[in-house]
Amino acid sequence: MNNSGTFNNSGTVTNKYKLNNSGFFVLKNGGSFNNSGVLSVLTNSGSFTIDNGGSLTNSGTITNSGTGTLNNAGSFTNNLWLTNNGTLTNNGGLDNKGLLTNNKTFINNGTLNNTGSFDDLNLSDFFDGTDH
Repeated sequence: MNNSGTFNNSGTVTNKYKLNNSGFFVLKNGGSFNNSGVLSVLTNSGSFTIDNGGSLTNSGTITNSGTGTLNNAGSFTNNLWLTNNGTLTNNGGLDNKGLLTNNKTFINNGTLNNTGSFDDLNLSDFFDGTDH
């Protein structure tokens, strides 16, 4: 699936193959996205947002080259590979059980639980939040 517009989800989406997003990808009002394939936010204008209790579970590969935002009670569980080449802001919960690679800007204003691995993630990347 290729998205260059706006993709709003308040239900459940399961991706087992490839989703290219160069537009806006929004999970809200309890919506969930389960990824066991590849999710790419390809350009600086591409963005994903998880709001209001929505959840994103990644068991595949996510590459963020745009803007990613986790808000409110939204949660993001990374079980495999998450690479940030853009800006990733955590205002909610990020549970890293896989490999999180940061090549650009990571801002943590929420809670980051790590039982996996970090690559190129400095303690100076964390502001006002908690990391476990």
